[in-house]
Amino acid sequence: MITNILLFIIFAFLGWIIDTTYCSIAHKKFTPSGYYKGVPLCPIYGFGGILILANFIQLQELYPIYTILITTTIIILLEYIGGWFCEHILKEKLWDYSNIKGNINGYINPIHSIYWLLIVTILYFVINPFIGAITIFLNELQSRFNPYDIYVTIVFLIFAYSLTIRTRD
Repeated sequence: MITNILLFIIFAFLGWIIDTTYCSIAHKKFTPSGYYKGVPLCPIYGFGGILILANFIQLQELYPIYTILITTTIIILLEYIGGWFCEHILKEKLWDYSNIKGNINGYINPIHSIYWLLIVTILYFVINPFIGAITIFLNELQSRFNPYDIYVTIVFLIFAYSLTIRTRD
């Protein structure tokens, strides 16, 4: 469990860096990304990273092209579901591809789907050779931590951060 939380935070942070860089280049000024203002995390990338890694582990017996295509399809579905969730549940549209030809409800489009295919392909060839070592490392990491200590620390950090947000308003 702790490894999933750690992986989620790592992927959410890396996704924030990539998305902030992409948005900043597109807008020609620093444009921080994400739902949480002032927090360098994009949760959808956390979920996506875990899904990618889990798929690479589960599908390691398949030919690479199948693993890459299946994983890319799942990530594109995550982007669609995430877009719908943000708009209809959180009442905020965090991305809008409506102006791009071939979009589906403004949540996904062919260009960004190709980006996902490229990212998944790169990750496959960078991460997949180390899947066995990564699995061993994650299992070892999990065995060394007391989950209770980690949960208390995470709750404390969230609480402390929420106080800083509240006092700034």
